[in-house]
Amino acid sequence: MGWTLWLTLEKITAMELGEMSTQNQSDFQREVLQKIRKVIDEIVEKSADGDYIFRGEHECYAKRDRSGTCENCRECDCCGQLDCCGQLDCCKKRKRGGEKTCYGKVSSGLYRDLPQYGQSGVEDVDLPVAEQAILDEVGGYTTRTDKFEIFTELQHFGGKTNLIDFTTDYLIAIFFACDGAYENDGRVVLLQNKSKIYEVKNPPRTVPRVEFQRSIFIEPKNGYVEPERGKVITLPADLKTEMLKYLRRYHGISVKTVYNDLHGFIERSAPTEVSQGLECAKKAKTAKCWNKKKKGYEDAIGYYEEAIRINPEWLYAYYNRGVAYVLIAQAYRLAQTSLCDSKEPDLGQAIEDFNKIIAEAVSPNLLSEDFLARVYIYRGMAHHLNEDFCRAIKDYNTAIKLDPAYAAPYTNRGEARLHLEEWDKAEADLTYAAEKGVDIVKSFHRDYKSVIDFEEKNGCRIPEKIKKMLRKKKGRDGKR
Repeated sequence: MGWTLWLTLEKITAMELGEMSTQNQSDFQREVLQKIRKVIDEIVEKSADGDYIFRGEHECYAKRDRSGTCENCRECDCCGQLDCCGQLDCCKKRKRGGEKTCYGKVSSGLYRDLPQYGQSGVEDVDLPVAEQAILDEVGGYTTRTDKFEIFTELQHFGGKTNLIDFTTDYLIAIFFACDGAYENDGRVVLLQNKSKIYEVKNPPRTVPRVEFQRSIFIEPKNGYVEPERGKVITLPADLKTEMLKYLRRYHGISVKTVYNDLHGFIERSAPTEVSQGLECAKKAKTAKCWNKKKKGYEDAIGYYEEAIRINPEWLYAYYNRGVAYVLIAQAYRLAQTSLCDSKEPDLGQAIEDFNKIIAEAVSPNLLSEDFLARVYIYRGMAHHLNEDFCRAIKDYNTAIKLDPAYAAPYTNRGEARLHLEEWDKAEADLTYAAEKGVDIVKSFHRDYKSVIDFEEKNGCRIPEKIKKMLRKKKGRDGKR
């Protein structure tokens, strides 16, 4: 295994050097590539002395209390039942004192779920009893009779078993270490292919993704294994996204290839992520306070970014991310008088997302004109919020040309012209939008609390005729 890895490494180096000789890469790109190579070199070096299998985990799953120690931390061979990867305060203290620290045990899903079967922890482990309980219950849901095949299928669909997924390909392990929990460090765990404390099993080839993932299972006798000292490699959080790009570019390893079956599509497809993002954005839109709106849109952005990682060519994900950034900024502007410590959202990413879509639209028939019109509207809104009103108006003009029947850009253009004190043009746009059924009052008050608020913030006096158009009507109680 070690010799094979060294040959693979030589091939990777040749590919990278060949590309670097033909492209003028920036210092940043070179620095990132060096960090990536350092991680790969470390894995290759530490696996050169034996026959290893690999497991990538995108976070360490350590449970901490407020003091920074793991809950119920015991004699620190394995920190009780909890993974801590040598990073918690209790482990660091032991390490400084020359005591043995744990390196984060790798446990099966069934082991972690043992309390559901009336078992409290390591002193009370009876995995065969728990496994039999699962087999008794699952009997009516499958025609399979072989225990290992049943547990393999359960594992594939996310069920709890005493099998732990590993791979014979360290690049696949790196992918799993980077795919998710992007704010946390990931890790690659190396285990010997043979051991007395766990059994290594090859999964049946009936599962489509097994072959590409180079899958292999271990079945530990106690429900977990503890990596050897020096056989855990950290994947820094700030390197994860770049590492995924590297794997996709040089090795064809991506979400599409790793989860290459219908179950994977349902579980990890870009449309699924965008759909979840839209649900978060919908809740954010109806939220009453700034903090809830902000969290909702940020959660939505997280889903959109995952969709982009899965399918970097899917422009709809970029569109929704850009829109979310614009809506956060819009909500901030309306709430900022009551905010003290909150930082104003940056619209640079939104503009980049819309620029990418517009650049791709050069290809014939790539995007419908009505969709592209909305892209220009939201980019115009981003410029508008950045107080670049001339650019905003230019984008609104393009949106109107692309979709003349769409009234929203007239409203936005009218508001932008208010800032430039182009009163006649502003009145014409707002009048046209109102005639087309747009609630121009509601639109105006998404950005400003009142006409007076607009005048104070912009140092101008809106003509009385336009003021009447934008004022909220009085209710039955006489209040506006």
